[in-house]
Amino acid sequence: MVAAIFVVAAWLFLPAAPAFAREQRIVFNLGVEPKTLDPHQAQGEPEGHVILNVIEGLTRTDAQGHPVPAIAERWETSDDGLMYRFFLREARWSHGAPVTADDFVFGWRRCLAPETAGPYAYQLFFVAGAEDYNSGKVSDPAAVAVRAVTSRTLEVRLRGPAPFFPAVLAHYAYSPLPEAHIKAHPDWARTPQQYPSNGPFRLTEWRHNDRLTLVRNPEYYAADRVRLETLVMTMITNESTALLQWEAGALDIVNSLPLPDIPRLMREGKYRSAPFLATYYVLFNHSARPFDDPRVRRAFSLAIDRDQITSAILRGGQQPARALVPPGIEMAGGDFRATSGDLFRENANEARRLLAEAGYPGGRRFPRVKYLYNDREDHRLIAQALQGMWLSTLGVRVDLDVQDWKVFLQNRKQGNYQFARAGWIGDYLDPVNFLDMYTSNAGNNDAFYKNPEFDRLIAEAGMTADTTRRVNLLREAEAMLIGRDMAVAPIYFYVREFAQKPYVKGVVRNPVGNIYFDGAFVEP
Repeated sequence: MVAAIFVVAAWLFLPAAPAFAREQRIVFNLGVEPKTLDPHQAQGEPEGHVILNVIEGLTRTDAQGHPVPAIAERWETSDDGLMYRFFLREARWSHGAPVTADDFVFGWRRCLAPETAGPYAYQLFFVAGAEDYNSGKVSDPAAVAVRAVTSRTLEVRLRGPAPFFPAVLAHYAYSPLPEAHIKAHPDWARTPQQYPSNGPFRLTEWRHNDRLTLVRNPEYYAADRVRLETLVMTMITNESTALLQWEAGALDIVNSLPLPDIPRLMREGKYRSAPFLATYYVLFNHSARPFDDPRVRRAFSLAIDRDQITSAILRGGQQPARALVPPGIEMAGGDFRATSGDLFRENANEARRLLAEAGYPGGRRFPRVKYLYNDREDHRLIAQALQGMWLSTLGVRVDLDVQDWKVFLQNRKQGNYQFARAGWIGDYLDPVNFLDMYTSNAGNNDAFYKNPEFDRLIAEAGMTADTTRRVNLLREAEAMLIGRDMAVAPIYFYVREFAQKPYVKGVVRNPVGNIYFDGAFVEP
């Protein structure tokens, strides 16, 4: 083993929080009712905003998206990059039990267990034996190469070199859980009083479709650095209503903005934005006609006017996306997107030709299809624009189907759709995070895309320590996924747009979409 990479996070050296006259309470609009707060079954950004503030894993990510110590105070790596040893700090769960290495072993095995059906189980496939256990190839959870050496020492063996592994560990799929506690409380994930927390806040209230209330966790190892006493997360779905509440002072932070109000908010100095490693795209169901035909998928993609969507509808800092992996990932001396370039260009004539070749000239005989999206204003406006583009360019009539967040996710997961809106936020700063979810057995492969050659490229990229070769393999994989097969139709690269009261300080947002409130406070 080599020397530890990190020792202690710099923020632990901040001076103790001073007393403030204003109540240390922030109201943040989460936007939707979380589908679940079980870290091994969650899959959405709203769920992550809650989980990452109540449960800490081995690492977390800083303002730039880079990994820093969390429950792991430090770690060592073997010379070949395949063995990691993590040394846990002294920490406790909110019910008083110590956080141990066994909590991580149990949590990771639970996430991978086939019966858990964890949508992010594939994120753990970097660990040797994890994929075999998840797929049922082996039934013994001990095949997963993670073990507790001591109560505060965790050892992990990887299946291939992954220098970004400490960043992957910040994902909530790698959350620890106290086995005895959750087995004694089967409804722990739905019951605030039973929900175990080792993070800066603990859950005290869940009023469904209304709000979650989090309070400062006195058992947190750095509790004296947490300034907020209360963090309320509301569930106002309508962005215009949320903005009105923010302007009236009932909300302190809204995490998304209604598109028609963005120019006004910019003029009034209320608009704020931050880098965001994310892509908005159309998700095709490859198991459903007519989108099982790559010519149809490509025709629908080439008919989208991305410049019109970003300039006339979004009107923020979004960029048209003609590939899946967004800008902002440095690899082999350059930005992966900049050095890889666009993978297609819009072309109305080519779109019509492809549709005719697929048997639908001018849109004739094309089956009636539904485009699925979740209930939010920006998704509605974009869906209406897409509907018009597909009609005018392809002669195809598309019905729009709007659903609430939980139902939307469930129908996508079960394949009960033809095509739908989707977005992906990078969980760590590496292109593979935007690509490996389309491997055949990935839990988030809601497109049901299956391509053994693509699987092989992703597997090879995960086994090589040669950075140049790895970059080339990932470029080839993306070119196959998007440039050749048009598995999904990228539309734009995000920026994070939000509004936040000027008295709210210390909230950390990073490009991988994580929002941390442990350093937040309210100025007097």
